[in-house]
Amino acid sequence: MAEQLSALPTYPSFDCSSDGVSIRWSKWIARLENLFVAFNIANDKRKKALLLTYAGNDLNDIVDSFPAADLTPRDGETHFQKLVDRINEHFNPQINREYQVFTFRQLTQTSDSVDIFYQQLKRHASLCNFANIESEIKSQLITGCKVNKVREKGLSNPGITLSDLLQYARTFELTASYSRKMHEDGAVNRLHRSATSSQHQPDRRHHQLRRSQASHRHNQPTEQCKNCGGTWPHEKGQHSCPAFNKQCRSCGKFNHFSSVCRSSPRNTARSGTGGRGSASSSSSSQQPRSIKHKPKPVHHVEQHGECDNNDASFIDDGNDADTEYVFTANGNSNQLPRFKVYLNGQQTTFLADSGATVNLLSRTDYESLTPKPPLSPSNVRISAYGNQHSIRAFGQFCAELHTNTASCSATICVVPGNEKPILSWSTSQTLKLLTTVHCIEHKTQQENQLGKLNDRQIKLHIDETVQPVAQHYRRVPVHVRKHVEEQIRKDEELGVIEKATGPTPWVSPIVVVPKPKSPGKVRVCVDMRSANKAIRRERHATPTLDELKTMLAGAKVFSKLDLNQGYNQLELAEESRYITTFSTHLGLYRYRRLFFGVNSASEIFQETIRQVLSGLKGVVNISDDILCYGTSQQDHDNNLRALMQRLREKDLTLNTDKCEYNKKSLEFLGHIFGEDGITPSQDKLKTILELPTPTNASEVRSLLGMMNFCGAHFIPNYATLTHELRLLTKKTTPWSWNEKHDAALGTLKAELSKATTLAYFNPGKPTEIYTHGSPVGISAVLTQDKRIIQFASRALTPTEQRYSQTEREALAITWACEYFHIYLFGATFTVYTDHKPLVSMFNNPRAQLSARVERWVLRTQPYEMTVQYRPGFDNPADYLSRHPVQQHPSSREEKIAEEYLHYVVDTSTPKAMTLDTVISETAKDVTLTAVINAILTSDWEAKDDVDTKTFRTLYLCRSA
Repeated sequence: MAEQLSALPTYPSFDCSSDGVSIRWSKWIARLENLFVAFNIANDKRKKALLLTYAGNDLNDIVDSFPAADLTPRDGETHFQKLVDRINEHFNPQINREYQVFTFRQLTQTSDSVDIFYQQLKRHASLCNFANIESEIKSQLITGCKVNKVREKGLSNPGITLSDLLQYARTFELTASYSRKMHEDGAVNRLHRSATSSQHQPDRRHHQLRRSQASHRHNQPTEQCKNCGGTWPHEKGQHSCPAFNKQCRSCGKFNHFSSVCRSSPRNTARSGTGGRGSASSSSSSQQPRSIKHKPKPVHHVEQHGECDNNDASFIDDGNDADTEYVFTANGNSNQLPRFKVYLNGQQTTFLADSGATVNLLSRTDYESLTPKPPLSPSNVRISAYGNQHSIRAFGQFCAELHTNTASCSATICVVPGNEKPILSWSTSQTLKLLTTVHCIEHKTQQENQLGKLNDRQIKLHIDETVQPVAQHYRRVPVHVRKHVEEQIRKDEELGVIEKATGPTPWVSPIVVVPKPKSPGKVRVCVDMRSANKAIRRERHATPTLDELKTMLAGAKVFSKLDLNQGYNQLELAEESRYITTFSTHLGLYRYRRLFFGVNSASEIFQETIRQVLSGLKGVVNISDDILCYGTSQQDHDNNLRALMQRLREKDLTLNTDKCEYNKKSLEFLGHIFGEDGITPSQDKLKTILELPTPTNASEVRSLLGMMNFCGAHFIPNYATLTHELRLLTKKTTPWSWNEKHDAALGTLKAELSKATTLAYFNPGKPTEIYTHGSPVGISAVLTQDKRIIQFASRALTPTEQRYSQTEREALAITWACEYFHIYLFGATFTVYTDHKPLVSMFNNPRAQLSARVERWVLRTQPYEMTVQYRPGFDNPADYLSRHPVQQHPSSREEKIAEEYLHYVVDTSTPKAMTLDTVISETAKDVTLTAVINAILTSDWEAKDDVDTKTFRTLYLCRSA
C-alpha cells in the first residue's frame, strides 16, 4: 500500500475562490478521473478518499457543510459519484445561462488555430444547455472564424457537418502555412528604433512613422529607394517596388537588387547615407552619434505570426545603425523568475518571461512528457535576442497549464536544445505569475512633513479650583544647550510651540533626555506633573485585541499607516495653551499643539482620530497607527484609497518611512496579523528567546509577564510549561534555580517559537466552546470551523477546589461564557462538556439544582446556548483544566456579589446553641437571674436594676 501511495503523482488542490469556478471544477474533476484510469484506481472508497485528499482545505470545508443525507448514495450509486454530483450541484447554481449564451455568441477566433478555437467553443457551449450543441458550435465557428474561405464553405454548404467543416479548416490552415513558407524572404525579424527615442516600437508602426515623416518633408529632395535604387516613395506604395519579392544575386536574400545590396563591399560605404527611410540618418548627420550601444544579456523571445497583409511581410533586411534585432542571449539566470507549473498534470519549472510572446518547450523536455502530446505543424517564426537566425520549431501542441491559483489552455512550441521552458507574458499573466506594477495614485507635497487637523481644535478641561504652580527653571548643561536650541527652533518653525508673553500662572520645567538611537541628539520633554493635576482626563475606549479578532475576520491584505508626529498634528485651542507654558534658557514658550506630556493626550488623540476615520470601511486606529485591511486585493485597494483621500481632506500627513502597504501579514498591536490568523510578534519572541537566565524571583515575574502576553493565548499547555517557574515567585519558596528550571525555560522558549496560529473570529460562522473542570483548574477553548480562536484557563481557589466534580464543570461553563462575553453575547452557540449531567441541568429549565449551581445557571441566562456532551478524550479543554494558568478570578463585581451572598446566608440562618452557651448567657442577664431567684425563693418583688416589664411578664406566666 505504501508503494502504491508513493507512486501516485502530485495533483494540485482546487481553488474555490477564483472566477469561473464551475468551468475549472469540471476540468479539474475530469483530469482527476483520468488519473484514476491511468493508475488503475477503481475502488469506490479509495477514489472518494483521494478526491478529498487532493481537493484542498477550501473544498473540504464545503463538503463538510453538506448534510449527511446528501452524501448517502442510493441504489446503484457509488460514494464517489454521489460526492461529485453533490459538488456539481453546489457550483452549478453559480452559472447564469443567459450570460453564458451571450459570452458564447461573442467568441471569435484570434491568432490561435482552428483546433484551439473549437476547444474554446466546446468548453463554453457545455455551460449553455443547448439542445443541439454540435449545431450551435458549427454556427459560431462559421460566424467567428478568421478565415473567409472557411466561412464561405460553411455558408455555401448548409448541410456540412461540424467534423467536415473542421477538417476543411485544418486543411486550409496547413495549405496556407506551406504556401507562405515557399515565399519566405529569409529575412530575420527585427525591431526598429528611432534615433530620437529610447523606446522600441513595432516594425509596422516604425515604418508608418518613417513614411509619415518622409511625406511631410516638402523641403527635402527626392530620396532613393534602398531596395531597388529608384525614386522613393513609390507612387503606388511599397508593393509596387520593382525589388518586391525579388532575390538578390549578390547575397541571395529577397526584396532588393544586387546594385543596392549592402552586403556587397562596393555598397558598404554608401549604405549609411541617403536612400529610403534615411530620415533618421540625415538627422543624425546633423547631430553626430556619441553613444555606442553595448549588447547586454536580455531575455526576450518574440513570435511573428505569418500574416496575409503583405505590407507587414515586406521587411527591409538592411543593417543600418538604427536597427536592433530580437535575439537570444545566455546570461546569469540565478535571479530569473522561475515557477512550478503543472503541464497536463506534470510539474514543470518554467521561466516567466515578460518579453516573450510565445510559450517554448525544449525537445528534451518534450520527450520526457508522459504521455507525449501529438505535435501539429508550426507556422510561426521565433526570433530571440542575441542571435542572427530565427528559431525553427519542431511543432506545437495545445496544453493545459495550471498553478495553485489559476489555470488556462495555451499553445506551446517545441524547439531544439535542452534549455529551460519559457512562458510568455500573456500566459504568465493569466496564471497570475507576473503582475503589472501600477503608478502611484496618491502622492502629496506634504509627505513626511507636519500636518494639522483642519476642522477642529483640542480643548483641555482645566479645573480652575486647583492652585496654579510656577516652577523654577531647571538649568540645562552647557554642552547640550546647542541641541536644545535646535529642537526649540525647529518646533517653533513647525508651529508646535510659540513664545509665551504676559503673566503666566502655570510654568513647568523642561527635562532633556538623550536619544539612545541618535547619539548627539536630545529629546526636550516638559515636566507636566504639577499641571496635570489641574487637567481633567477624558475617558475613551481603545479597541482591544479581542475586538480586532472580530474586525479582521476574512481579511487577506493589510496596510499600516503611521501619522507623522501624530499628537503634534492636533491644534490646541487658545484658551488651553496657557497651562502648557514651560521655561528654557531662551525664555518662556507654550505649546500650540497637543503633546505627550498632557495626561489626557492619549485618550484625546485616540478619540479624535477615530472620529476623523469614522465611516470608512476596513480601517481601525490604535493611537497614531492606522490599520487598513480588505478581504481581497480590490477591497483593500478601495479601502486604502478612501483612507488616503480622508487624510488628505483633513490635512493629516504620514511618516512614509514607517508605513507598510499591501502586505499579506504585518505587525500591529504587538501581534502578527495575517490571512490565516494571529501569531505572536517575532520581535517579542526574539526578545524572550534571547533572555538570560533569571537571577531572582522578581526577574522570573517579569519574564512570566512578557510570556503571558505573547504566548498565553497561543499555547494550549501554557500553564503546565510555566509551573516550575511560577513556583519560584511564591514568597514561601526559597530562591533556588536548578536544572529543572532550565529545562522548563528551554521547553517554553521552544513552544513559543512554534506557537499556534489563532484564527479570526467571524460573527457569521457557528461558534463552539469546549469546557472542562479538574480538581486544580477550569478551562475553555473557543473555536469556529474546527479552528481555534482563543485558549483560556485559570486555577481554582482553595474553596473552589473543594467543590464536587459536577459543580466544577458547571463553574467552567459559566466562567467560559462570561470570559468570552465579547464573542458570545447576542449570538447562538454550542457548549461541549465531558460531564453528561450538565446537559439536562443547563438545557432543562425544570431541573432540580442546588443553590450554587442554580445561581451559575441563572448567570448564563443572557446567553443563547445549547449544552452538548462530548467525551473527555475528544475535548481539547481537558488538558488545559488539569494544567491551568495560576490566576484567580475574578472581577470586582463578582467578588462583591459573593460577599453579599455570604452575608445574607449568614444573617438569615439561625445558629444552633449548646446548653453551656444558654447557661452562661443567662447568668450574664440581670433580669433572668432575678427571675431564677424569685422562683427559688417565691419572692417576686422587683429589684431596682431589673427590667420591670419583662419581670412582670414572666411573673404572670410563672405557673404556666
